[in-house]
Amino acid sequence: PSIPSRSVIVLDNASFHKRLDIQNAISSENHTLLFLPTDSTDLNLIERFWKCLKRVAVSNQFYPEFAEFKDALLEFCNKSSPEHKALLKRSAGTRLYLLNTA
Repeated sequence: PSIPSRSVIVLDNASFHKRLDIQNAISSENHTLLFLPTDSTDLNLIERFWKCLKRVAVSNQFYPEFAEFKDALLEFCNKSSPEHKALLKRSAGTRLYLLNTA
């Protein structure tokens, strides 16, 4: 992907994000890595998305075939109704703040 020069890239603490080759590749392009604090899923938007997806498409659902499970996940991800967009927006929340690390 193309990222503007001197970007700050925010990552969670997944082990593959901590690999030296990944860190060196990003740093060599003059980007800065900023790791989220450990156990801070509330700051990680993808975690909020997964929580919403699980609540809507997976929780208390039985899919006898993998294809049905996959279809339910894809249907959730591909919806574009105003109601669905509002659900995702509520799930993501709006109480994120930038922290001054200086």
